Amino acid sequence: MNMDPQAKKEWLRKFMWQQISSTLVFIIGLIACYQGALRRILWLGPLVILIIAITRFVGNKEWLAELKLVVSVGVIGLILESLLITVGIYTANTDTRWVLPAPICPEWSWALWINFGLKMKDYMWVMKGKPVRGFLVGLFFGIMIFSSVQRMGLGTLNYGKISILIGAVSWGIIVPLLFHIASKILVLPSFSGAESKK
Repeated sequence: MNMDPQAKKEWLRKFMWQQISSTLVFIIGLIACYQGALRRILWLGPLVILIIAITRFVGNKEWLAELKLVVSVGVIGLILESLLITVGIYTANTDTRWVLPAPICPEWSWALWINFGLKMKDYMWVMKGKPVRGFLVGLFFGIMIFSSVQRMGLGTLNYGKISILIGAVSWGIIVPLLFHIASKILVLPSFSGAESKK
């Protein structure tokens, strides 16, 4: 079923507003995680992400599918970050931990993965079926985040630039995998307004 021009215009307006508003919420989550860790208010990031998750799921007919995705991203992110810490790629500062002991990744870092999982549905239109793009996005953000860990005083890169490279490549591999998982879990609206399994 094709939309008439007016319906298409309205769809695009709602789509753009949803993208902008969800991106702002995503950024708020990022800031809360980093500032909570930097200022040693260790509950701040997880609490803000929990509030974001609740508001995302309340009244959402697709909440169960999105919850499955967020849990999947959270588990995979927790395993990846904890593995990088376990093998010594980087060490999270002990005073950035709240409850989780080493070598499990600290709560603020785990909350960042949950925040990413909450935003993934909004990225599907540019990331679905694009593993190379996913790799490059993961690589870019991996470089940005791992290079800032030591600079911000949140941890130590035990092998310097090699740690950044290993961390970034790990993210480059995991990000397209996560979007592949998302494509199997989520039911997304098509441009025509009909829903189809992505």
